[in-house]
Amino acid sequence: MMMSWLQEHVAAILGVAVALWGLWGIRDWWSQRNGTEASADDPEEPGDPVTVFERELETGFLEVKRTVRGSMAFAKLVLGILTLTSGGLRDGTPPDGAAGRLSVISDTPRAYVGMPDTVEVQVGPDSEPVVGAPVVFLPMTDQGTVSPATAATDTTGRARTIWTLGSVAGEQRMVVQVLGGDSTWITAEAMPREEPVPDRIEISPDSAVLGFVGDVAPFSAEILDQYDDPFPGSVTWLSKQQCIFRAGSYGFATALSSGTDSIVAVFDTLRATAPVRVDVGAR
Repeated sequence: MMMSWLQEHVAAILGVAVALWGLWGIRDWWSQRNGTEASADDPEEPGDPVTVFERELETGFLEVKRTVRGSMAFAKLVLGILTLTSGGLRDGTPPDGAAGRLSVISDTPRAYVGMPDTVEVQVGPDSEPVVGAPVVFLPMTDQGTVSPATAATDTTGRARTIWTLGSVAGEQRMVVQVLGGDSTWITAEAMPREEPVPDRIEISPDSAVLGFVGDVAPFSAEILDQYDDPFPGSVTWLSKQQCIFRAGSYGFATALSSGTDSIVAVFDTLRATAPVRVDVGAR
């Protein structure tokens, strides 16, 4: 429960922390500045010119250093305030009809580790979609990548990205935020990958027509595993009837006589076919 609350209000916590950091820096800069001015008002006895010059040079460097620290402190304070005012204090559930309303359209992603899935969100209700709103997608550390990381909403108020899950199985999380508006969390289930096994064969082209004896049609085949990745190996080519065309060892179908047959690619227990028609004298 505590972790969930922290995640929902991470922007607010960050804004408060940065603002306090800036205030502490301003306090330190102010105290050092007052101390420097007080010491400068103290009368100094004349001394060696070289020593006086070195002291003034050192004082100048210290003043520049303090000025830089003061500027950084003010910048942190401003950044913290901007973080709070740009939606950091929102809880991700604004009133119905609010312009910055953010909702998740796609189902909860469920894919194998390292595999992509589409994430889609909508800004504004269906009746009043917000067009052109910049939406930022930010997965947690080691929990995958997104492309694109920032997308503008279309005419329906929707923005999309491809979330490629991280390499560790289990729950993975990503924060989605409308710049200057609401934010929400999306949780994905990353399933462990099993050992790849051959799943199917794809033949290209899916058919061919030959016009004379000796005419040749080249075919190719790709073996794919259960993750749609190429699986190493080569297929054996056959023809079903063996009298309409001859199937060569490299996927060439050579016409023998008129008729219709199918070329067959075989790998282990997998088979894939493509029809081949031979019309001798048709050309």
